[in-house]
Amino acid sequence: MFTPATARTPLPPSVVPPTTWKACREPLLSGSVLFLAIASFALMTLVIGSLNWLGMAGMVVPIAVLLLGLGTANLPYEYLPGFWQDWVYPWNPLRFLAEGSRALLFQGAGWWNPTTLGLIITAIVGVTLVGSSVLRPATKRTPAEPERR
Repeated sequence: MFTPATARTPLPPSVVPPTTWKACREPLLSGSVLFLAIASFALMTLVIGSLNWLGMAGMVVPIAVLLLGLGTANLPYEYLPGFWQDWVYPWNPLRFLAEGSRALLFQGAGWWNPTTLGLIITAIVGVTLVGSSVLRPATKRTPAEPERR
């Protein structure tokens, strides 16, 4: 019986089919869930802290992180422009999330991988923003004038 050559040859080592992803074989409450919990906590505290401090003007921070992170997380480092590699790439939290997810899925890394520290620092900045916004003095609001008809 004739079988095509592609059916007999194994995949090259650089191609990892989804059935062999390392994260698919982990128990539910292990590395991937813990890493993603840290990442979501870090990003949420950053958003909440910036909104607490700046009000609606604080939406600039999460929007900037999201928009600047789209190119950073999706493209390989080598394809980014020089400005992006030098100024945007090193500090963007979405880079830590994307690289950590890749390490979990394809490299067999656990929840503590090289990008977890960056997410923890982001969470510390967010918690500091939230905590300091609680301690700042409240501003007095003047009651709105009633409408005249």
